[in-house]
Amino acid sequence: MAQIEQLQKERDILIEQVKAGTKDKAELVEKIKQKDQQIATLLEQTATDGTRPPPEPPNLGTMPTVAVNRPPPKDVGKIAADTFRAAASHFSGCFGEWSDRHPKTDAQLTVSLRISPNGINHDVQTRGIDDASLPQCVSDAVRAIEVPASNHVLDIEIAISYVGGVITLDPHVLGAEVAEPPIDLDRMGRPQSQLIDR
Repeated sequence: MAQIEQLQKERDILIEQVKAGTKDKAELVEKIKQKDQQIATLLEQTATDGTRPPPEPPNLGTMPTVAVNRPPPKDVGKIAADTFRAAASHFSGCFGEWSDRHPKTDAQLTVSLRISPNGINHDVQTRGIDDASLPQCVSDAVRAIEVPASNHVLDIEIAISYVGGVITLDPHVLGAEVAEPPIDLDRMGRPQSQLIDR
């Protein structure tokens, strides 16, 4: 996690340099892409290492089974937010088409979405630009980003900026709910059906 934060800080510095125009833009954009790739690789490693929920307390035989409600960790949603930050390249087609139609025009968008515990993005809404295709393209790109599964339902808002040809994403977790565990029919037994004779 510390490596991801450090890479994100370095990436932010490079973006500020692009905005300020103090150095070669092409070289800076290439360095930003490298940082994005490094962050994506670390996120994949984190996801495969497993962000497992803490184990349930042991049942000592005399204790009745009790559901334990744990508060969500303080960094809930951080992996999802880092995943979106590292996915700026997913939007290059959308903003490339935008810049062809609107040369030298910057864009500011806000995307709201809900992420289910299995990592699927739902209820994606994009606003901020009065255009027919850019919001739809950005919404489709957000839906295509794979977020590591967690045991929370997350409400996220992403501020997306396209300034001087550079795409930046600033995701924020607005809310998190602990997901209800799925119903295990094998443990509960098969439902008993009754036939009614008429």
